Amino acid sequence: MKRAGKVKWGELKVGILIFIGILFMLYASFRGGGTSIFESKNDYISYFEDLDGLAVGSPVWLAGVEVGNVNSIKFLEEQVEPGKSIQVNIRVQGAVAYLITPGSTVQIATIGLLGDKYVRLLPGPPADIPLVGGSIIPASGAAGLAGAMEGLPETIDRLNRLLTSVENLAATVDTGSGTMAMLIRDPELATKVTNLIDRSSNLMATLDRNASSMSRDFESISNDFHALSEELLNGQGTMAQLLKDPRPFDNIVSATARLDTLLAKVESGEGTAGQLVNDQELYDNIKDLMARMNTLTKDLMDNPKKYFKFSVF
Repeated sequence: MKRAGKVKWGELKVGILIFIGILFMLYASFRGGGTSIFESKNDYISYFEDLDGLAVGSPVWLAGVEVGNVNSIKFLEEQVEPGKSIQVNIRVQGAVAYLITPGSTVQIATIGLLGDKYVRLLPGPPADIPLVGGSIIPASGAAGLAGAMEGLPETIDRLNRLLTSVENLAATVDTGSGTMAMLIRDPELATKVTNLIDRSSNLMATLDRNASSMSRDFESISNDFHALSEELLNGQGTMAQLLKDPRPFDNIVSATARLDTLLAKVESGEGTAGQLVNDQELYDNIKDLMARMNTLTKDLMDNPKKYFKFSVF
């Protein structure tokens, strides 16, 4: 009796190849999603207010390396965290679970400027104890374009203020008020400024040409001053003697004392000088005598014959 449905070896080989291909596609599918059916995995939970286009199967990156994917997304009837009604479950390779500690956070980021969304996993302090599977990882602010858009209004406001300031400056220049407008509109002032700049350039060029000569002069003065200082310190020369010898100082003190005594005597009216300075009657007599002598001298010059008579015989 013949067996029905006999399978040929060629057909069997085709079936085996198809089966191996299916297995390879399944492996590649799971591997391309950041996970492998042969690796251990940990699930974590995060809560968001807005997913900004994140979908199930989106990759999870850690330090720029794909380590998992988004396992599920669902809306919550009761919020676990205030303002966040979307729960996202992520599945991460167990090999990197030691990097996920209580300080870890997640955020939604964009591949490129307008690319696909993914979950960025930021590791916590390595010294902390790793989170167990099923733990909640807090979500931080959005990264990429969404994060940049949050600060866009403030940037636009600053640009508006800057443009307003530029417009006001341009209006001031156009109306001819202010120094800048005068520099632009007044040709005479502009010429003066140009001449001033030219003279300054010429002065700097002259100073540059004379720099070597001035340097030698300063060096000579410095050497002379140094030599003078050495002489003073070593007690050489007249100046050093004046500084180190106490006798000139004592003489000055003595002369000052004698002068002070003399002035005291004059003020008290002692001696001829004191009488001349303090005796009013003597002063009046001398003044009267000088007046009469002036009168006599004048009369003598005007009438010499009155006082001198000449006779030949």
